[in-house]
Amino acid sequence: MGSSRSQKVVIFLLAVNLLAVVYAIVVYNKTLESGMSRAASTAEKREEANVPVHNVSIGWTRPNTIYGLIHVAKTAGTEINKMLSNKYERVCGNKGYSYDAVRREKNRYAHAADWVDIMFRHPKAQALWGGGVWNRARVPIEIMEERGFEDCDYIAHEESADKWEQIYKQWPIELHVPCREPISHLMSMCNFQKNWVKIIKDDFNCNAPDLIREIQKCDVGLWRMHKQLLNQQNVTLKCFDPMPPQRYLDYMDKFLQPKRVQLKVKDRVINSVAHNKSEECVWHQTEKWRNNLIQIMRENHLFYKFCHDCLGTSDELPLAPVAAVNSNTK
Repeated sequence: MGSSRSQKVVIFLLAVNLLAVVYAIVVYNKTLESGMSRAASTAEKREEANVPVHNVSIGWTRPNTIYGLIHVAKTAGTEINKMLSNKYERVCGNKGYSYDAVRREKNRYAHAADWVDIMFRHPKAQALWGGGVWNRARVPIEIMEERGFEDCDYIAHEESADKWEQIYKQWPIELHVPCREPISHLMSMCNFQKNWVKIIKDDFNCNAPDLIREIQKCDVGLWRMHKQLLNQQNVTLKCFDPMPPQRYLDYMDKFLQPKRVQLKVKDRVINSVAHNKSEECVWHQTEKWRNNLIQIMRENHLFYKFCHDCLGTSDELPLAPVAAVNSNTK
């Protein structure tokens, strides 16, 4: 009889302990969910207020190769360089470095569009690089070379091909070539040359007897893709469609180390006047005429020939489909 009573007491105590454990687990989960909710809410508020977001990278392994962007004008290169340097470590580009990206963007929020950093106000900088056109978001090649590339995992250049030589002679590098649809790219360059830098006065003339000359007057840095980069032992060339840029940014996330502190970047208008296709004669021509124009572009510029030969092959970077990116950003 006494033994039976003792067993009941033990069972009762076990049941009480079990209920206490269950209650503790429920309370812990509620507390955890509440904390995560508050953290998410705080992160959203910080992002809206352009407050730096803190991240921790765990278990990251440095890649065996350096990655590089051949920044051909009007291929979203400025946005790519800026976004990568804001989000990842050891990005080195003339349109932005990782190490001072937060300071760069804070300065741009605080000052006018033509702000100039202290580092470029020095008389020597004024004499060498024209003063106000240079800043932390537009770094002269002389400064880049003085800093060196020993600690760079990703390099973006808006320079001639020979500037890559000092890099690939020391380390293997995978160079990424941004390949837009050719005629759209040509029209972007023409728009830039006419409405932003104002180098040309006339629009692209579809009736001109010399279409090669029409292409050349709009050329902005097509020479950055040069035969010097072909068949180099330490250079691997890859191509990608940079439109929209987010697909490429997502792809590079697998290879670059996230930064501890990030800042939402400020939008930047590159062209003073937006594209107006209705005013561009190329879109009113026949498909045969446009195909002929593209063929002329390929025959006279290695950049377009390389893109044509590369896209659709194993050398094209496997970016996510455009539809997938759009659905993820809604």
